[in-house]
This record gives sequence, C-alpha cells and structure tokens, in this order.
Amino acid sequence: MANCIAFSGTKRIASGDLKEVAAKAKEARDRDQWAQVLIFDDETSELIEADARGVPEEVRQRPGRPKL
Repeated sequence: MANCIAFSGTKRIASGDLKEVAAKAKEARDRDQWAQVLIFDDETSELIEADARGVPEEVRQRPGRPKL
C-alpha cells in the first residue's frame, strides 16, 4: 500500500500507510464537519481520494485510489 500524508488545512494530521491515513482523515472530518482534509501520495504528490463513509474501522478496510 502506498505511503501518503494528510492535511487538514495547513496542519499535517497523519502520514504513513493509506488505510491508516484515511482513517485519521475520517476522524478529523468527524470532529469538524467544515475541515478541508486532503491526502497526497508521498512519491508523486498526487491527490488521493479515499472513501470516508462509515466509521474509521470501515475506512481502514477500503483502499483509496489516485484522483483522475
């Protein structure tokens, strides 16, 4: 799985494995519905979309994919 990094605004909120970063991004959005959370691939800096439906445990079970 790709390594990535997530930001909420200008603050880094997580880095590492995509599944864990996506779960942390979900937690940040659950705490603040107006949070603008973005996840980037560490190698390419491409934006990654992650399915954030459900609870963080469900998010950990789904892979993300690069945004087209």
